[in-house]
Amino acid sequence: MKKLVLLLLSFALVPMLQAAAPSDDYNFNGATHNLQCIKLNKSSVQLYDGAGNPLGLIANNKANSDCANSALRFQGMEAITAGGRTYYYSWGLGGSDGQSGHIWIADMVSRPVIDSNARGGSGGLFNGRAAPDIILPSGATKSYFISPQPIPSAMHYVGPGTGLSYSYGNYGTPGSPYGTNYTNLSWSWINKTGGGIVRCMMKSGEVFYPSDVSTITMSSYDSNGVVNGSVKAMYGSIWNGTQRIYGWMVHSHHYGSTYVEHIICRTCQ
Repeated sequence: MKKLVLLLLSFALVPMLQAAAPSDDYNFNGATHNLQCIKLNKSSVQLYDGAGNPLGLIANNKANSDCANSALRFQGMEAITAGGRTYYYSWGLGGSDGQSGHIWIADMVSRPVIDSNARGGSGGLFNGRAAPDIILPSGATKSYFISPQPIPSAMHYVGPGTGLSYSYGNYGTPGSPYGTNYTNLSWSWINKTGGGIVRCMMKSGEVFYPSDVSTITMSSYDSNGVVNGSVKAMYGSIWNGTQRIYGWMVHSHHYGSTYVEHIICRTCQ
């Protein structure tokens, strides 16, 4: 009888052991920058991460081929609120005063027009949507500390929409050599058309909550198209004091025989 009871209990627990959601439920084609040219209203303005923390870098109006009058490129995908301030993401132009990051609306001449469809999606679902946390047996929510790590420039992937080769290095420490203490969170991952567009930056030591969504592991290639490693991405979120911000980030990478994690366990068991 005791064995029968234990057997019945084990069957009852089966529905509770659910597999992680497919990555494609949170990773769609079709993201676009929805770029708009907007000038800063002063020089040397601060760049911020998604939680409103300064990245330690500045931005200036800069001459470029995309915008007239040295205006900067802003994404019209969303506005982020943190600490009572509103921020918009600027896709940088390069250099010590031209890296990517969020800029406070008070430092801008105007704000971009937001088109939520630019996020990319399917069937009424969009990139960046909320997903369940991972609840550990202890009842705690699984979480990591973000630990940005450089990805070798020799590791490449092929963009599905262009067929061109790109460096994974953009998803390790994207501000290097000017800033190496942050990494990025992307709307969708690079195996989708429009994938890899940055939603926000995340600083070292910030808490990341992985979602109960399947990870994505992709091979990397050298300049001759030979596999030289792999990169694993995961979906999840940060909490910026006002809202959860969801997206894809690098969990770890393999390069030859070297394995590097981009996170440190905070609550893992």
